[in-house]
Amino acid sequence: MKQIDPHIQDIINWRESFATLPDAHFFELIRMYLGEVHTPYNKPKLIEELGAFLRKEEHRKTLVSLLSESDVQLICAVHFIQNATQEKVAAFFAGEYSFAAVYERLLNLEERLILYRHGDVQSRKTIISLNPMLDDVLAPFLREAVLLSEPVTMELNQTVASALSPELLAAFI
Repeated sequence: MKQIDPHIQDIINWRESFATLPDAHFFELIRMYLGEVHTPYNKPKLIEELGAFLRKEEHRKTLVSLLSESDVQLICAVHFIQNATQEKVAAFFAGEYSFAAVYERLLNLEERLILYRHGDVQSRKTIISLNPMLDDVLAPFLREAVLLSEPVTMELNQTVASALSPELLAAFI
């Protein structure tokens, strides 16, 4: 049996997850990016048109240019956390963002087609992944340094006198 390229498989997974969205959400996203949907419609054809939309260089650049610092942090977290779920991402940012803020940002990134959700057969959880159609334009942002805080160097304060003075040592002895 012929092995499918992992990137191609990711794109197939993205298309399948998009096709399984509830109709209201599916058509809302399609209208947002492609305009009004005329009947009769064909979901696979609409998904193909959306894929063509995402392959256009000007649209890709626009999607990336609108990323905020917090967007990039969430994208990196989704990329680096294995089988990222909403709960794992929220736990990662627990001290920085509230669960509601993480949920809102993840949903916003999904609506902007940067992230997508799909079911994991083994764990039976909803996994969040990067849109494989945007792998190449998101790659420059995917650095571990984005998630790690800058190291802070401390200066030794030389002005404070040492607590161990010769008089203190003599008194102790």
